[in-house]
Amino acid sequence: MNLLKMPMKIIKGKTLFFTGFFLLFLVGCGSFQPITNTVFIEKNGAIREYLVEDFSVDLYDIDEWKKEAEEEIADYNRRKSSNGIYMENVLFENSVLEASVNYADDSDYKDFNGVLFFEGTITEAMAEGLTVPKSLNGTDGSTIITAELDKDSTRIVVYDIASDVVVPGNVKGISDNLTTDDVKGHVITVNDDGLSYIIY
Repeated sequence: MNLLKMPMKIIKGKTLFFTGFFLLFLVGCGSFQPITNTVFIEKNGAIREYLVEDFSVDLYDIDEWKKEAEEEIADYNRRKSSNGIYMENVLFENSVLEASVNYADDSDYKDFNGVLFFEGTITEAMAEGLTVPKSLNGTDGSTIITAELDKDSTRIVVYDIASDVVVPGNVKGISDNLTTDDVKGHVITVNDDGLSYIIY
């Protein structure tokens, strides 16, 4: 279930006012304020997704959207007999929706959103039947041959979403459709054609 695709109802003749806040995430020794949909992977395997969407309309019923989103999450948790997902920090201001959704692990993220998303060692990825590229672009300008890596310690992220991703460590290699910047662990999606790969 993609929460951003849930319908929002326009309120005619009513203006909504919200106390603004900025969602800041700790990255390394500093903080990072994402400006687009971004998935943060924590050291313990938990996932935090930051959602941002410009609806280009000023008058929305944010309470209705939040209620429906929470119902979708509660229904998922009931079906899984867990509390694997919860939402926090919802803001709608200046026609922009911002929200933070927490997932217990990559399986909850994958199952709830109906996407491919894996985080683990290369050995675990291969056991899941995922194809690991023969080479990736090293962030130092080199070409990384994946067969030469320690498959039991090198971690890999494989996904088919258009969001940016932040991993809990130094990015070593990425696929052709990704790039990096000066924020530690931050990987930017240039295009979402095919699968995306990160090793760290």
